[in-house]
Formats: sequence, structure tokens, C-alpha cells
Amino acid sequence: FEEVTGQGLNWFFNQWFFNSGHPVIELNYAYDTVASQQILIVEQKQDFENTPLYRLPVAVDIYTDAGVERNNIVVTKAYEEFRFDTKLIPKLVNFDAEKMLLCMKKDNKPNKAQWSYQYYNAPLYLDRYEAVNKCSSYARTDSLSAGVVLDALNDKFWNIRNFALRSLKYVVVPYKDEVKEKLIDMSKNDPKSKVRSNALRYLSKYFDGEDMKAVYSEAIEDPSYSVMSEALR
Repeated sequence: FEEVTGQGLNWFFNQWFFNSGHPVIELNYAYDTVASQQILIVEQKQDFENTPLYRLPVAVDIYTDAGVERNNIVVTKAYEEFRFDTKLIPKLVNFDAEKMLLCMKKDNKPNKAQWSYQYYNAPLYLDRYEAVNKCSSYARTDSLSAGVVLDALNDKFWNIRNFALRSLKYVVVPYKDEVKEKLIDMSKNDPKSKVRSNALRYLSKYFDGEDMKAVYSEAIEDPSYSVMSEALR
């Protein structure tokens, strides 16, 4: 590796291979209107008696109305402040934009709208998964977050659709008819049997009535054993 890159890589193998533990990171944000700079505060909070202070090269994507700008930074301290020039207030600051970092992370984004923006605009599976996870905790009182949970039922990746099913308790009351219609559709038509099975499970949890009998009767004929067994419960 060192011959190919021309760099000394002892730091990498010392922290990830020879030492134990992993980084525990907390992120905070501020915008300096006078200097037109986005501030990102990165803190490493792992137990330094047993776990090293990590050197972490990561990408930070800044999303504004002008587009996306990637910034490559290296975190080397327990507390570190990074500043990025931007005349427009960011719609999203996406730390570890490549989602390659093995860590525990507490991301204190400045507002709920950034999580919604991340779901619809950041490109990776983990971007969307993180966004649905956070939006589900806000969905009870925030319509924008609830919309993310509902839209995640149509996500292109089955595990996010499945994850959104588990978050429906926060949106099922205010969006009862929409949720019911979508669950029936997923139980019949989702290409992943695990999602069809879980859609039936949450249908039975949140809805009852004579009209549900036809849904379960049809599901008994499903080619997947897990779907059929869920319908028979």
C-alpha cells in the first residue's frame, strides 16, 4: 500500500488494526453570516483510556441552491472546528458523504428540514436510511418528516421500505387512509416477500374490518411461505 500510494500508512493500521474500539463522534453546526461560512464542529468522544484518538479523512458535502460542493477534511483532534466558505446558507451538510466511516455518530443537524432534504437529495443508501431513521422520530409532530416516512414506503431499496414499515406508528393516525391503501398495495405487489409479509403484519396491527378478509384470503395464495403464514395468523 505504501509503495503504491507513496504515503506512510502506519497511522491507519495502528488505529484500525492494532488498537481496539471505534470513534464515537458528535456533530454540531452553525452558520457565520458575517464571514459567510458554514461551521462544522466535530468531537471525538470515545474513551481515550482504551481507544485511540482517531485520524479520520472524510468528505463533507455542502448542498446549497447553487449545487453540491465536496470538501475533504481530516479530523485529528478531540474537538475540531471546520469552516467552509459559502455565501448561501446550506440546505444540507453531509458529513462522511461517502458513508465509509466505522463509528457511532450523533448528528445534531440544525433543523429537521435537513434530514428531509438528505433523504430526497443525497445519493447513497445509508443517506436515505439515516434520514428515515431521524424523520421517524419527528414524524408525530412534523408533517415534513412524516412525508419522508410515507415516501420511504416507495423507496427503490427493499430494506428501507421495510424500515419505513416499522416507523408507521408515528404517522398511521393522521394519515390513516393513505397508510391503509399503501399497506394493502405492498402486501400484494412488493417484489420482496419480506416486505409483503411485514406489510400484512402492520395491516393487522393497525387496521381491522370486513374488507381486510379479502386481503388475507388473497395473501394465502402468495408463493412465499412467510407471506402465507403471516396471512394465516
